Amino acid sequence: MNKRSILERDMAYDDWRRAPPDRKTLAHLRYKTLRNKTNTLIDKAKSQYTTRFLDSTIPTKTLWKRVRSVGAAKDKTPAVCCFHPDDVNQAFLSSFIAKDNPRPSRAAATFRFSFRPVQHWEVVNAICDIRSNATGVDGLPICFIKIILPLSRLSSTWFRTPSSSSLSNWSCSSLNPRASHLRRLQSGPTATTTVVIYCQEPVPTRNKFLRTWTGNGRWLKQQPPVGTGASQLRE
Repeated sequence: MNKRSILERDMAYDDWRRAPPDRKTLAHLRYKTLRNKTNTLIDKAKSQYTTRFLDSTIPTKTLWKRVRSVGAAKDKTPAVCCFHPDDVNQAFLSSFIAKDNPRPSRAAATFRFSFRPVQHWEVVNAICDIRSNATGVDGLPICFIKIILPLSRLSSTWFRTPSSSSLSNWSCSSLNPRASHLRRLQSGPTATTTVVIYCQEPVPTRNKFLRTWTGNGRWLKQQPPVGTGASQLRE
């Protein structure tokens, strides 16, 4: 439509320039009418193109690329400082007033990173939810850890309470399994009492206590140290 309107305008212009004097006024009037019509169509087409080209709904990256392509955006110029660095530092130092007791910022005093307190039952539930049967470097299976979980809170209290000697009531352990219970003994639960004794023994006794453990779930015959009140550990 625009091309046809432009062609008609150009033809009207030629007709007006070549018209005889008696038709010149009419030809000039016809040319101005077609010229105004063509200019209106051209302005409308430019406006529609610009609206589509710089539509706000298109991605930002594409929009800025188009804006720079038409020269509407300013080129990035690096900021140049005309002052010497020492003069700038001196200006900052002169505007700073030192205080003897600076007040801490509100953000530093209010917001501090910390872990949420964890309850005992949350730790127990997390361990009981483990489905893996993997064994750690200590050789203890996860099933044994789950069995001794009820004693974990009591053991934590013992570890946090400084004591130079162990309790005499817990220093006695005699493992005399029956033949029908040997398989159950190897799984770990019957050795829980002995593990608790080990946690309460002094360090020299612990080293000797460890030497009685063969590493395969069985205890060697070992005479307990004198003065601990512990009975002989039997196989």
